[in-house]
Amino acid sequence: MAPLNSHEIISHGQNSIEQLSVDLDGVLSPIELPCGRVLPNRLAKAAMYEHLAGFLGGPPNDSLNELYSRWARGGWGMILTGNVQISQKHLSLGADMVIPHTLSEDAVAGFRKLADSMKGRDIEGRKMRPLAVMQLSHAGRQSPNGLGGRLPFVEPPLSASATRVGMSPDSLRSDNLSTRVTNRLLFQKSVAMTGADVEEALDGFVRGARLAVLSGFDGVQIHGAHGCRGNADLVAQFISRKTNHRTDVYGHPLQFLHDIIQAVRAAVPKSFIVGLKLNTMDYTTGGFSEADGAKHLAEIAQWEWSGAGVDFIEISGGDYESPEFLRDSSPRQAFFESFSRVAVNVVERKFDGSGSMKKAPLIMLTGGLRTRSQFSRVIQCKHAHLIGVARLAVLRPDLPYLFLKHRDNERTKDKEELWGWEMEPSPEPRSPPWWPRLIGSGIGVAWYTVGMHRLAAGGKLPYGENWLLVLGEMYFGGLSIVKPIVVLFGTVVAALVLLFIRGGGGGTLFRSINDLTKCIGLL
Repeated sequence: MAPLNSHEIISHGQNSIEQLSVDLDGVLSPIELPCGRVLPNRLAKAAMYEHLAGFLGGPPNDSLNELYSRWARGGWGMILTGNVQISQKHLSLGADMVIPHTLSEDAVAGFRKLADSMKGRDIEGRKMRPLAVMQLSHAGRQSPNGLGGRLPFVEPPLSASATRVGMSPDSLRSDNLSTRVTNRLLFQKSVAMTGADVEEALDGFVRGARLAVLSGFDGVQIHGAHGCRGNADLVAQFISRKTNHRTDVYGHPLQFLHDIIQAVRAAVPKSFIVGLKLNTMDYTTGGFSEADGAKHLAEIAQWEWSGAGVDFIEISGGDYESPEFLRDSSPRQAFFESFSRVAVNVVERKFDGSGSMKKAPLIMLTGGLRTRSQFSRVIQCKHAHLIGVARLAVLRPDLPYLFLKHRDNERTKDKEELWGWEMEPSPEPRSPPWWPRLIGSGIGVAWYTVGMHRLAAGGKLPYGENWLLVLGEMYFGGLSIVKPIVVLFGTVVAALVLLFIRGGGGGTLFRSINDLTKCIGLL
């Protein structure tokens, strides 16, 4: 069967409710990973940035435990944490979970509570519980000033090579003035990692895996794709030709990743899950082609014979510097499914002809899937073995349970009530075009992050709320002082941007303020 094209994918999300009679048996069927662990179904709650840990990073807390308990009750086959940083000095937005330097009993205890919450230990009568997987990450050059855990403009971040966010050709062509200014303020030029820096990073990933074992997680996922708001993490920075200009052994795009997985595998039991998240956008904008992607997947599949095998490969996509990533509907969705199908074929061929009893890693497709017909088609057509669900898991935290409970209910009236939300547009707000793109790309992320905060607290999702206030709540919480602060900040930023673009003069200033008040909803 030919890969899906963008029109075909979109049409699957626009069928009438009466036409959405689909077979969910495949989606709800169990599947075994190469390490021997079994998922009760094919639906995985994919990693999302929670922004719920302490300021400048820390261990899991009650809010995170409550959030993941909510998902544990939803019937997911596997639940992945948001990025847990291995370096205290390379955070993403300042409220990340962080691997401690010393794996003391107190340090392990906090993560053990999180693992128990993810598995639904407090839920009685469950025969099959979700597998709990910790995502390990290093932000690299994407770690911003201040919030990243380093002194602003003093300590530069580490990366594969000395590069800077916002200086790629794609970014320079597409960025507006406010985005270029934001890049300069938030991100320093990175420093190329030395051999000692690489070893320290490898040790951090191993320490994270050991913590996961000690605290009762079922596995870890190595983050090699886009992180919060689409930024490529350190592993992806080594993979991409845009950010890896090295001439040593780590100039090979997969060497750093191979060494991480090999070191982690040596430190964990054979039954422990080791997964990987890859970024498809590196094979469209990162100096590679889809053929290069197939070669990389084939190479990763061969690592099983050298002690660096993985149990699943998540296919995601996005690039912090690429404007294509920021669009909600684009041909990239078609490429996701096509690339995922290629991944299935490549890894299975490597194992089918090997004569070995070893099993190929499973492929997990994450991004843009929303309807039952899409889920069903992905599994039936073998475009992937697993389906990763991120934002929809905030809107419908009990989605797998809903599928299981109502999969045989075909009455039209019930379908309208149960599945009508499949036809609704995404609820997150949009920022105006003059807003800095890097911050603007985070408006949607902020909406779902606030949604997670409210899920943890038992509150309502922020439907219909002003985008600027949602962004403020993400960073400052629900304090009463948030509204005047974010309105003042937005007013200053908007006025400066609009005045610069339109030039000086009283008439121009008057028009700019009118535009501003319309954008942020003050009138």
